[in-house]
Amino acid sequence: MPDHTDCATGTTPDTSTDTVLDRLLAAGPGSLPNTFLVGAMKSGTTWLASLLARHPKVCVPGVKEPNTLVLDPAGRFPLKGPRPEEELFTAMHAYSVGDADEYAALYATCEQPVRLDASIRYLMSDRAADRIASAAPDTKILVMLRDPVQRAWSHWQMHRQMGVEPLGFRAALDAEPARLADGWSDDYAYAGYSTYDAQLDRYLSRFDRDRIHVEIYEEATADPTPALARVAAFLGIDPDAFDTGRARETVGGKKRVASSGVEQVSNYYRPGWRTIIPKPLRHAAWLALRSLNRRGSQRTLPDREAARLAAALAPSVERTASLLGRDLPWGRA
Repeated sequence: MPDHTDCATGTTPDTSTDTVLDRLLAAGPGSLPNTFLVGAMKSGTTWLASLLARHPKVCVPGVKEPNTLVLDPAGRFPLKGPRPEEELFTAMHAYSVGDADEYAALYATCEQPVRLDASIRYLMSDRAADRIASAAPDTKILVMLRDPVQRAWSHWQMHRQMGVEPLGFRAALDAEPARLADGWSDDYAYAGYSTYDAQLDRYLSRFDRDRIHVEIYEEATADPTPALARVAAFLGIDPDAFDTGRARETVGGKKRVASSGVEQVSNYYRPGWRTIIPKPLRHAAWLALRSLNRRGSQRTLPDREAARLAAALAPSVERTASLLGRDLPWGRA
């Protein structure tokens, strides 16, 4: 197995004070997942997880995305962003599992040979990759990748719908480096989540290549049967037991986003306003804007913005293709 090092620094992480990892190690590998569907976000992972959940040899607990392994060492979810933490928690982590003992309990009663954690934040997280490699070194890693431009757009749309992104798409991309440098949650890494080469490096540096299986969203959803056969072969389960009828259901749905007028009004969150407008009124305004986001007219990604982001991500796509040893279907006519 490759050395267990941090991709960014090349150093071995210090997990001596990681209480989350300590609890996972105490639970033992038999009470933990042995398969992780780690992402990418907005790349068909819910589709794949729902099919795996219906396979008789796969156990997916009632919580599809526990997200437990992204907790900081003190057991808190990273939640810095444009809204107060309690609102971000409600929007992003209301169904996550914030306790390592509860997390282990999800899998302790699984009788099937495959125990799946389908938390799509793990692909972006060094902390999650470290914990998986330490607590479950023999695990299998599933990855779904989607056209990186469309993935980023869908990611931003989701946040608009949830009421946790006040900026337009281009402004949010432009703000991303400063936001992350200021300690914002990785959930706001719209372009970052689409740099697949860096994310694959995160797991290739910790696991042997044969323990990682990558599917391409566009190919898997266009022709599910061979894709599911590949996944089944990787997991050692019967491909004929998949619900192939469900596999052909529509993947994802159109996201509703706010009008440009609501975008401007949404600037009510600005810190200067917080000293004037009482918190209950600010919260009520946020709820109202979120409702408008959900009812607003559908938008499409402007060609100019798509081309701009595609150019920025082109080196990552090229390197991702090299890492996977294959051509990728993105950006072809």
